[in-house]
Amino acid sequence: MKQLLFGIICLLVFGTIIAVGQYYNDQEVDATFAEAQKRVDTFPDLPTIDTSALIPKDLIDAELTKIRETEERVNAEAAQAAEQAQAAADKLAQQKAKEEAAKKVLEGRPIPSLGQAAETAQTTAKNASESTDDFFAEFMDDADKKTTAATNTAANTVTETTTSVTESINNVTGTATETVQAAEETVAAVPVMVKEQIQMDEDGLPIAPVKVAMANTTEAANAVTDTLGAATAVAAELPTMAARTLGPKVVVIGYHQFASGSEWGKSSHVTPESVLKRHLQIIKESGYEVIPLAQLLDSLKTGAPLPPKAAVLTIDNGFNNALKIAKPNFDEYEYPWTFFVFTKLVSTGATGATWDELLVDIQDGNFDVQSQTKSHNFLTRRKGRDDKHYAEFLQKELDDSKNTIEQRLNQPVTSLAYPFGNYNDEIIAKAQEYGYEAMFTIVPQFVDFSKGPAGMTAIPRFIVTKESADYLESFLSDHAMAATSITPRPGSVDETARPEIKLTLVPTVKLDPSTVAGSISGVSDVDVTYDEASHTVTLKPKSDLSTRAVRVQVNAKTPEGQDTGLSWYYYYGPKLMPTE
Repeated sequence: MKQLLFGIICLLVFGTIIAVGQYYNDQEVDATFAEAQKRVDTFPDLPTIDTSALIPKDLIDAELTKIRETEERVNAEAAQAAEQAQAAADKLAQQKAKEEAAKKVLEGRPIPSLGQAAETAQTTAKNASESTDDFFAEFMDDADKKTTAATNTAANTVTETTTSVTESINNVTGTATETVQAAEETVAAVPVMVKEQIQMDEDGLPIAPVKVAMANTTEAANAVTDTLGAATAVAAELPTMAARTLGPKVVVIGYHQFASGSEWGKSSHVTPESVLKRHLQIIKESGYEVIPLAQLLDSLKTGAPLPPKAAVLTIDNGFNNALKIAKPNFDEYEYPWTFFVFTKLVSTGATGATWDELLVDIQDGNFDVQSQTKSHNFLTRRKGRDDKHYAEFLQKELDDSKNTIEQRLNQPVTSLAYPFGNYNDEIIAKAQEYGYEAMFTIVPQFVDFSKGPAGMTAIPRFIVTKESADYLESFLSDHAMAATSITPRPGSVDETARPEIKLTLVPTVKLDPSTVAGSISGVSDVDVTYDEASHTVTLKPKSDLSTRAVRVQVNAKTPEGQDTGLSWYYYYGPKLMPTE
């Protein structure tokens, strides 16, 4: 019984202790909660903030600056208006003062009779009428003189234009007829093996594949001629400036061949390595970022952003010195580049790059290979072909070369460099039909982004030659001579013996008129004029053209004394071979 009572007492004691502890613990929690609630109740309500709607401070500052400038401008205009109002009030007060003074003077004068007033009025009217008649007669006489002069000027302009057009039409001739039929018959009559070889002309450019007849006997070989060839010459690619540039400032630069050393040789298209090194340094120092060709094309197609100043490097033809000399220099700067090759040169002789070399080097991802056709021929010249055979010719030049490169190198071919810059609307349509997205000319201008994808059929390039190399630094600068149009167009074929060659500059180009000069290859005497009003430079040879590739150069100084200039090629039709 005592033990039971003791146990009950212990339970009561422990229960009391636990209850007291729980009570004080609850009291502490309640106090803490009350304090927290008090702080919450006194804390101000916070607005809900949409972080996506926050405006950067720099934009706010810019808008505040605009508001302040607007306020200052409005205040200034208000002050100016107040000054004008005050000036008007002052002028009105002066006028009233004059009227009051006139009234006081008239008050002391006698009033003339009606007869005197009528006579005075008639005299005044008569004098006014005579003065008006004299003025009108003088005005009409001057107007008649101006009208007559304008009419005569317009008539003279029409006459000169008609004469010029007539002369151009009379000078235009058809394409040369085929002249090798006899040689073909000779070859057909002799049992021979015919193979194609790649030869080069005196300027170092590829001559179109020559069919060389290899006779089975010495006697038969002597009877066969090699007149079935078609020679090509210097590509008409030299620099001018583009002025109509919408978007970033982008230039596509093109080379042909390279040689070690620092001196130019006989060929104007074989660039010394020292010149290449200097150009790469100029590109870097001028602030241009070198981008891949594919990046430029993507921007033209989609509007994707590009650096403010960008350059694309290209090399034409397919000679192996591009891999041996140019590529190491490009790699030193980590510059990407594009190799436009004509497939008949690749793996031919000792000068052409090989498919194996291209396949190995292309793996580093720093350059790609695109097409310059199969045989590097003038694409617009039919050379006696009918529609069927001309279509077959274009198919081989455009489609076969594209397929060959894609199969050999396992990479897509989307771009075409027109050989010699020679093209027309028919060539553009055929190139697009065979899957080319972009075509490159030799019109030396900056890329024009205002045309968008439509401009991809004739993308301009600055071609480096012996004559143009020194212009590159000026071309990349802000004081360069910039053209909106050049006639005849670089790369075109013109039949005129004494053409009027014109270069139209953008209005922003400023030249010292006394320094404008120019030259035409093969012509010793040239008239050069510069019309500041129309911004046009005109060159007229005083003798007939004598070279097939007509190189035109224009140079001048800016008003600040900086040298600037440009040059380009086109072709004189009568000097081209019938097979070109």
